[in-house]
Amino acid sequence: SKLVLILIPAFIFTGAAVSFFLCRNHAFSDLSTGQKLFQALFESVTLRTAGFETISQGNFTHAAGLFQIFLMFTGGAPGSIAGGVKITTIFITLMYAFNEDEGNNVATLYNRTIPSSTINKAITIVSRSFIFLSLSVFFMAMAEHESLSSGTFRTIDVIYESTSAFATVGLTRGITPLLTTAGKIIIMATMFIGRTGIFAMALKLGNPKENNSII
Repeated sequence: SKLVLILIPAFIFTGAAVSFFLCRNHAFSDLSTGQKLFQALFESVTLRTAGFETISQGNFTHAAGLFQIFLMFTGGAPGSIAGGVKITTIFITLMYAFNEDEGNNVATLYNRTIPSSTINKAITIVSRSFIFLSLSVFFMAMAEHESLSSGTFRTIDVIYESTSAFATVGLTRGITPLLTTAGKIIIMATMFIGRTGIFAMALKLGNPKENNSII
């Protein structure tokens, strides 16, 4: 609970700060400073949970688009209806990667030990989710080859579309109505896997004798 209560505002305000910095002279250029701040805050929240937009996502730069993809993939807190792999799963994976206790497959946080089972579960969920998402992008690129070749779609548009579907966010950079039938089927399958697959992995990897609600 302590970790979630710290990570939620950290992600919201960090995401808002980055969005403001990347978009203040581009997608937010017609807004006042106050409106830019509120819009940046709105983007930080909607990309991880809601899926609403007040500014067309296609107006954002490539750098902003890549950051938005990260926010969508991360998602919200465990136990919520938000999509993505969840903020605690990402945090534990990164914490273990950069602060590994060599010799012991554990990590320490707030003077408490995170067991190896929880760490392995987090790493597995992130790894499998990345693989599923990569396959979706690959098949989308095949299905939308003509649009990509003609310049109607850009590569980042396809990655954004697949990530939004996988994280069940619902945002798009404007290409959804233009997708081929095969592309739409791939997006529907990605949405289904993103909503049920991560949850299924969490249940399968969980130990009923342990409290793994952090993932």
